[in-house]
Amino acid sequence: MSAKNSILLAALFAVGPVWAQEDPAPEEVEEAAPQEEAPSVEVAPEAPSVEVAPEAAAPQSPAEQPRPKQGRVLYTGFDPGVALSQSAAAAKVPLDSLRAVTLRELMTSKAPVLKGDGVVLTCEGIPSTMKNVRGAVQRAENAVAYMEFENARAHLRTALMALSCLQEPLAPDAASRIYYLEGVVQHAEGNLGVARSAFEIARTFDAELAWDNYFPPASKVIFEEVLAEEVSGQGTSLQIIPAPVAGTLWVDGQPVTGSLANLDLSPGIHAIQVVTSRAHTAYVDLENGATATLVMPSSVPDAAINWVDDPASQPQLNAVLEAVLPLETPVYVVTGGQVWQGQVGQAEWTALAIPTQAIATRIDRRDMASKSMLWGGGGVAALSGAYAGISWLRAMDAYRTGVSAETYPVNFEAEGRFDAAAAQYRVSMSVALGSALIAGGGYLLKEDRLQPVSFPGGGHGVLWSWAY
Repeated sequence: MSAKNSILLAALFAVGPVWAQEDPAPEEVEEAAPQEEAPSVEVAPEAPSVEVAPEAAAPQSPAEQPRPKQGRVLYTGFDPGVALSQSAAAAKVPLDSLRAVTLRELMTSKAPVLKGDGVVLTCEGIPSTMKNVRGAVQRAENAVAYMEFENARAHLRTALMALSCLQEPLAPDAASRIYYLEGVVQHAEGNLGVARSAFEIARTFDAELAWDNYFPPASKVIFEEVLAEEVSGQGTSLQIIPAPVAGTLWVDGQPVTGSLANLDLSPGIHAIQVVTSRAHTAYVDLENGATATLVMPSSVPDAAINWVDDPASQPQLNAVLEAVLPLETPVYVVTGGQVWQGQVGQAEWTALAIPTQAIATRIDRRDMASKSMLWGGGGVAALSGAYAGISWLRAMDAYRTGVSAETYPVNFEAEGRFDAAAAQYRVSMSVALGSALIAGGGYLLKEDRLQPVSFPGGGHGVLWSWAY
């Protein structure tokens, strides 16, 4: 990262930015158990020295041996216990040495990682929108107008934090305004180099940037010098993993319509977003002539678990696993009735045979669940539907009695029967519809058309998604 951008980013953050490293997140690191020092033994002077061969050394006790890394089992099936048992049986490893997790659970909330010459700014706050960004920018503008520069810096830090946590497409004019205001503030405080750098970044987001006469003209000279300069430095090449689908990649607030394999960008700070159901955002600062790879774990689709069976896609799967798990962590992928064995940091994947007993267990459990849902839900739906029909007939009889009644007591009694029958009809129909949905889910489960949905806080099996 360039020195001027380092100074600028430090100025924008009160406590300094936290940059994503290639090392795994703290919660994923499994440290080896501390080893005890061997007790010292004094040898009598008259005893001759004896060299002990390496194989004669006393073996370490279990407590002294490093604890192996816990393996991860990636699955998309109905029961994580089945995925664990299949992987343990196929790999011939203890069941308690494995942990089952869906790909979405593994990737959710993981920070982007940049490999190459540059750095990446990670989100340290809560998910934000452009409304949050514009609100902070407006407060910063008001503070600058009243020359309250300390307050302005605080609001600009808030705005930049909101930008890094955006979950919707970036509005480039707002991003440009943040750095423009930072340039005005830094110039007013005598930091001319930082001010120039801020104006350069503002121009990156808005090529049509112009001076705003609402602010004092003291920094206008530097601003106009920046606009007159050509973008210097060699171009940079940035690869994004997973490879974005056409129409989903945005750079500096603009959709990318050309090649998505490698981006040719100018040196400096850029906003990279992959927009799917939400925007996955990363800010990178690239060196002159850099060749870098940006891994965005949160944008990995659920279908990426099938990359293990595609040699062309395996490098992408390896890259995202390296970004979220410690090196040398054993990984098992259960998909398509197959268990694949690999290790973080290695490119090879090996298909393992699942023992017959483990396969039978999977079939029995899934078949039992699907039949229970199909027949149980179908039976309740049929009974509830029949009772709903009876309630409807009762309601119609009460209605006809009330319409033809010639006295108030008869009409009143018919109205009461009608209300009771109508209430029973609504309840019965609700139960019938709910049971029909359960029966439909049982049928789809039987046909292997459902996959569990995982949530950011963990857990699965409550909602379901289509799996074609």
